[in-house]
Amino acid sequence: MNKLEFIEKGYLLFNEEINKLGLNNVSIKFINSPKKFYAKNIPSKDFRTYRIEINLYQFFKNKRNNEIYLYKNIIHELEHVKTLAYPQNENYYNHDHIYSLLEYMSMINKNSFYKDHVLKLNLKYRIELSQLMIKNYQFSKSEILANLVSLQKMVDKYHDLIPKEELQSYLFLIDIYTILKDMAILRYDVNRNAINGLYITYGAVKYFIKKNPEIINNFKSLNIIYHEDGEYKDIYELYNNINEDNKDLIENTIINLMLINKYDLSPYMNDINFKNYLSDIIANYNNKVFMFYNNFNKINELFTRKNKKNNYLYYNYKLLKTNVLVLADYINRYGLEIKSGMIIDNSAVPNVLRKDRKKES
Repeated sequence: MNKLEFIEKGYLLFNEEINKLGLNNVSIKFINSPKKFYAKNIPSKDFRTYRIEINLYQFFKNKRNNEIYLYKNIIHELEHVKTLAYPQNENYYNHDHIYSLLEYMSMINKNSFYKDHVLKLNLKYRIELSQLMIKNYQFSKSEILANLVSLQKMVDKYHDLIPKEELQSYLFLIDIYTILKDMAILRYDVNRNAINGLYITYGAVKYFIKKNPEIINNFKSLNIIYHEDGEYKDIYELYNNINEDNKDLIENTIINLMLINKYDLSPYMNDINFKNYLSDIIANYNNKVFMFYNNFNKINELFTRKNKKNNYLYYNYKLLKTNVLVLADYINRYGLEIKSGMIIDNSAVPNVLRKDRKKES
């Protein structure tokens, strides 16, 4: 496929997708730059319009100038657009996109908050810090979700055209990203400490809204989580607002807020339905952690393919076990029914990680 054919196919694929998605505020541009990216999404300052840039130079240099890989990159960037565009609607409740938006906002706030501090650092440290921020982005829900959706749609559309070995590899990645989407919580702060990303995400956006209250009006879906002053809504209030459309968003939000705040739930314990609900969503979370644990070999293979050390996996797993203990404390304090197993034993480390930690010690 030559460049003219490649560009024509790109316009065709792009227009088909934005019509399906109902997005009329997105454009596409083909550029030729030696910069190391295949495609990227550039939002306007007010997040009302978006431009996707496709870098011809990288596609042709690396011999990926084919329709399948082009389609995958277009879908990937459109998923990022959806994260910023869809939550501007008041009745939009997709948890994946709304949490991805919170991550994005936390990065904006964090970069602004630490700007003066970072500029005072020496060049070597600034480079190291930049690398950590890139790692944060690689394991953000937004990027994992974009990888997952683009692979799923690519496989669905071109299933019969993809060589069998490649297809198996893509299906393998889809399985892994499906697990990582909800369980990759580790982030690095500006002091290079590995911490629970939930604190950064929800806390930074809370601060961001306090400083920029118009955010709530611009991204109306955030009204379900935050008050206009940036404070979180009470989890019992969230529970009482559950309906069929928002139940997944509220369940994930309640669990995440319980993990980063030590709530006094005693005023609500006379509500048997609420107690049962808490037992159910805690069990759901514990089962996700079990899935992460049981698929460690698969996840580790992805890291091995990308020549990454297992430090991220190890510390992420430790944070997940800490979260399980936090939820176990809620169970003990309020006599909630135990409806799932829990990984709370410090010796419960997947074999592949145990070996890697021995090598480091």
